Amino acid sequence: MTKSQRAVAIILTSICLLAIVARHLWPCILIDERTIFLLALGSLPWLSLFFKKFKIPGLLEGETHDRTQSTTEKPIPPAVNVQISQQTHLFSAHAMKILATLWRYQRQHFKDDFSKRWTFAVFPNAVVYPSYLTGIAELLNAGLVAVLTDNYQVLLTNEGISYIQQHDEVQNYKEVYTF
Repeated sequence: MTKSQRAVAIILTSICLLAIVARHLWPCILIDERTIFLLALGSLPWLSLFFKKFKIPGLLEGETHDRTQSTTEKPIPPAVNVQISQQTHLFSAHAMKILATLWRYQRQHFKDDFSKRWTFAVFPNAVVYPSYLTGIAELLNAGLVAVLTDNYQVLLTNEGISYIQQHDEVQNYKEVYTF
């Protein structure tokens, strides 16, 4: 939420709260649907802190800011030259989940075209963020992923693609981040 969005949210919420207080100062005005509507209206701007999309047609639906995805046509090499281990069990479940996610969506979006890369990130306010960072650290050290500096999204390196192609257990790993 930007400063201007936050200012608008504070102003809108303040107006709604003032209307509610005014209704309470004059007892002849009862708390009714209008008061409840004003409370709901005053809380709407704050929902953008937690949701980026929200629908009500089928009676509620939301999408959180926990993750984001993108693509890049400029794959970058690993930060350091490291020897990639051929044993998958050396990676934690957190790292395996990241590899499996990157592989699933890489194949879904680009098939066998590895000149482009699918990317994603988990935001710091997500509950899974600490485990995501743990997995990223492992994979960065192994040279299997890289992190884009402009938006902190993670992507497979050429070594990561080669590694996954050689390991069916990573390709078939069931736990992935969903988008």
